[in-house]
Amino acid sequence: MLPWLDILMGAVLAWHVLTGYWGGTRKAILRSAAYACALLLPLPFVANCTAYLRPVLEPAFKAGLEQNAVAVSVGSRKWLNLGPWQQVIGIPAGTRAEAYYERILGLFLGGMGMIILALVLIFAYMVLGGAAVGRKPAGIGALAGFCQGALVTVLAYTLLPLLALAEHGTLLSEAVESSVGFRILQPVMEKVAAFLAPFLL
Repeated sequence: MLPWLDILMGAVLAWHVLTGYWGGTRKAILRSAAYACALLLPLPFVANCTAYLRPVLEPAFKAGLEQNAVAVSVGSRKWLNLGPWQQVIGIPAGTRAEAYYERILGLFLGGMGMIILALVLIFAYMVLGGAAVGRKPAGIGALAGFCQGALVTVLAYTLLPLLALAEHGTLLSEAVESSVGFRILQPVMEKVAAFLAPFLL
């Protein structure tokens, strides 16, 4: 299978480096701060979003679980791969299937809520202040852009297993399982997942 996920993440990283260089140091640093704030600020409010997201997203989640179950039953996949969330979601043996379902659903809804809130904040930054900074190419800007790209890449790899739980997520699951970057960044993603889990669950 073509490692399109690694190619896409490499392109994202390269784009951030180039925009960081051409945008200049100040713009790149401000954008890095905006990305960090867009990640951290929504976390206390994620739990409030899940109640509103559940009626909308639970049907897609149920359909995704059914598709994954079919893929496992026919042998095209061995298990439901949650990636760095596998340890986070761990439930003692003997736990009822309903409790396991609710925990995975809560993680899925929390991840979607965080993504939506973060994208809203990033969009607001781009509209309100992203273009107001002067541009002067600089190598430090490229370094800041690299940090931005690395942050986006790690977060994307971390959250993709949750997105793959939705309907039609089988292709995304296969891309994650065949990704070299996903395997290399696994230790980092596990730490990110452990940090995010208390807010998402």
